[in-house]
Amino acid sequence: MQESQINDFLKINKHFLDKSKTLIIKERLEKLDESKIPSLSFIQFRDLKVFFAISWFGGVIGLDRFLIGDVGIGILKLLLNVFTFFIPYLVDLFLIQKRIREKNYQKFLEII
Repeated sequence: MQESQINDFLKINKHFLDKSKTLIIKERLEKLDESKIPSLSFIQFRDLKVFFAISWFGGVIGLDRFLIGDVGIGILKLLLNVFTFFIPYLVDLFLIQKRIREKNYQKFLEII
């Protein structure tokens, strides 16, 4: 993959991926087979702002965790919120963005 294509991909998707993994992503893209380049445009990353809103409004019942596939944590969060006066809800408002970035990175790795 050419340097300009890599930079374009990183520029477009920088909000969806963890900044600490930029070098790893860049290295993987440099080694990427030319036949897989078109599939990169079909990756649908999860939007951090959307999931923050989902976490804000539905996080009390664990909706944010259910939507990203963390069913066990979603159930635990639902139960703990009832007994601990919503402390897990408040903590997860800050943790959900990091988890979404991790999920987006995993989705990227699956494609390449």
